[in-house]
This record gives sequence, structure tokens and C-alpha cells, in this order.
Amino acid sequence: MANNATDEPKDSDQHIQVNSIQNQIYVERMPIEIYSTQDIFTYDIDNLYPQKALSISDRSWSLDTATKTLSDFIRGDGWEEESFNDLELNERGLTGFGLLKLLADIKSKLGFAIHVNYNLEFSVSEINYIDFENLRVKTDDKLVWRKDWRKVWSDNDKEYDRFNPDPEVIREQIKEAGGIENWNGQVLYWTGSKSIYPLAKFDSVLDDGQYQAEQKLDSLNNVQNGFSVSGAWVYPKTLQSTPESKEVDAKIKNNATGGRNAGRIITMQIPMGVEKGTVGFFPFERANIDNLYVNQNEGAFQAIFSNFRQPLILNSISESGVFNQEQYNDAVTFYNSITELERKEVEKALTKVFDNSIWEVGDLKIKPKPILKVEENIEIVEPGAEEKKEIDDGTERSGNNTD
Repeated sequence: MANNATDEPKDSDQHIQVNSIQNQIYVERMPIEIYSTQDIFTYDIDNLYPQKALSISDRSWSLDTATKTLSDFIRGDGWEEESFNDLELNERGLTGFGLLKLLADIKSKLGFAIHVNYNLEFSVSEINYIDFENLRVKTDDKLVWRKDWRKVWSDNDKEYDRFNPDPEVIREQIKEAGGIENWNGQVLYWTGSKSIYPLAKFDSVLDDGQYQAEQKLDSLNNVQNGFSVSGAWVYPKTLQSTPESKEVDAKIKNNATGGRNAGRIITMQIPMGVEKGTVGFFPFERANIDNLYVNQNEGAFQAIFSNFRQPLILNSISESGVFNQEQYNDAVTFYNSITELERKEVEKALTKVFDNSIWEVGDLKIKPKPILKVEENIEIVEPGAEEKKEIDDGTERSGNNTD
């Protein structure tokens, strides 16, 4: 029997993709395979794990809110070394604080990556942000950037060496690339673990985030496509032709669905000779779909914020409906301590880069998020997904950043 407790799990039982469910006790959440034709380790079976995770995060209001709050605390109040906040790190005007904001944003969800170029003295002379989700690891430990990993092949791939400031290593990398003009520099690729790729910060509640995203689409589709009129006035008429019948069908569709038609009355024709009782006004009753999701919505909400260990007050959420300065102070102090390791990991990674750079920036420390003065008994409003703001720091989220 295949169900014996001593049986080894089959390979097919160990693999589970994002957005899929298997009724198995042992599964590998993110299997890693090799594209044999490209020598690339796949980031999940379809190689799209980070793209799917980020998409779900953007579409789930709870994940979007929680990751933004985490990012805010990782970024803190900027660098303790004030001059570093304004220091320009490349010709595009990326500053030390701008880099910190970008790294905090992606680190609140996945890992992060930093691209560097060197001068002739083998000192880091340029630092660029490079989007972590578009990088993949090759079997020779190099990194490949591709704009769209849904494509099996791309002529625009860019290959990078791992960060290593040793001059001899750099010389060898340049030689292997066929000269400095063909070398794309190095990338510090941070995963936070010994794994080739990291799971998302919210992987354990990814299904809850996807539920929220899909439930919003369900509600939207219900409004857009649901039969929203209040009733129908039915009267006898014989449709003379197929085109006339199609015209009636289109009229009903265009005038009976969507929010703009809510409460309207439509007219419907029936063949002549039908019983008189079927002629007249017939009201429609609509089911309250939203009530079906009450328990699931609450469960997803609680699971997501518990995963991030965030006091709800930091996201303007309070069961009592109000909060005061003391509650806020306690929440900020608590979450500053929770996110201290996150800040130290960013500090450690950047220290490796700047210790081998043309800049003398001293001890890199991120200031924890300050406690701000709040008005007593501020009324809480139900939060929604905020619109994303473009970071005006002169950089671009692309792999073409080595020029």
C-alpha cells in the first residue's frame, strides 16, 4: 500500500507551486529545478515565484498594508550619519537614503540586491539598485537578470558576478568576461538564508493574501456583471427575426448589469398568446454575497497581521475605535525591537560594500523609527490598499543600470 507510514514521499508529492493545493502531509513549498538549456536554478517550478508573491501582495490590502509598515520600520528614520542620507551613489542621483528606501521596500517582501561597479583602483565607485525579483542564480553561481521570466529565452539577459571586492577576483572576472567592456560588474545578492532563493516574508499566509485578492475580484465582478436591476416589466411581443432577438439580448445585458444600472427597471418581451398572468412588473431579489465572506475575511485579516507580528494600531486599526499616545508609543517601541534584526541585516550588507568603496561614510547605522506625537483619541478609519508612490530618487527598477 502506498499509504504506509514508512513509505518515502514521491517526488510529485513534494512539489507545490504558488496558487496550488495538495492534500499531502509533506510538501516542498518552493521546489528548485534546473533549466538544462540555460543552467539556471528555477525559482519554483515555473520560475515565477517572486513575481506571483509580489502580485498577490499588491492585490491583498492586508499584505500591502503590513509590508508597507514593515518597510517603514526597516527604513526607520534614515541613516545616523546624516551626510550619507544625501550622498549621491551614481550619476542618476540615487542617494544613500533613496537606496535605503528601495532596499527596505523589497526586503519587507523578499530579499534584496545591490549592483556595484569599480574604478581602476578596484574600489566601488558606483552603486545601483537592481530588482531582486528579476534575478536568477546560475549553476556556476553567477546571476542573470531578465525583464520577463515568463519568456523561455531572451536576448536581453544580463549576467553578473557575485559581489567580491578582492582585486584578484575582479581581474579574473573581467578576464573571463572578455574584457572590461564586456563585464557587467557585481551584484550583492542577499537572501537571508542558506537557500538559493528565499521564500516571501508572508509565504505562510500567501493563501490568505490570495484569498483577499480573489475576493475583491469576486465582489467587483459581481457588481460589474451581476444582474443589478430591481425588476422587469414584462409585456407580450413576438420577435420577428434572429437579429431582433440578438438586439433584445444585448439591450438586457447593457442595461441590467453593473453599478450604473443598479435599481433600474428593464422591459422584457414575451411571445404573444402567453398567459396574462405573466404580463406586468416582477421585482428581483438579490442575494447578499458579501455575507458569505465574513468569517473568511476576518480569518485572513488576523492571519496576515499575526504573521508580521504587527500591533494593529500601527496600521490605524483598533478594536475600540480610538487610540491614544501611550498605546502608540508602546506599539512603536515594540515593533522597533521586532524589526531590529531587519535593520542590522541591511547595515551589514551595505557595510561590506562601503568598506571597499571610494566613500568614507563611517559606521553605518539606521535610526529606529521615532515616536511621533499623536492627538489623543484619534478616530480609526478602516484602511484600504494605498496607491503606490513612485520613489523620486533618480533610479529605475530595471537591470540596465551598469552603464
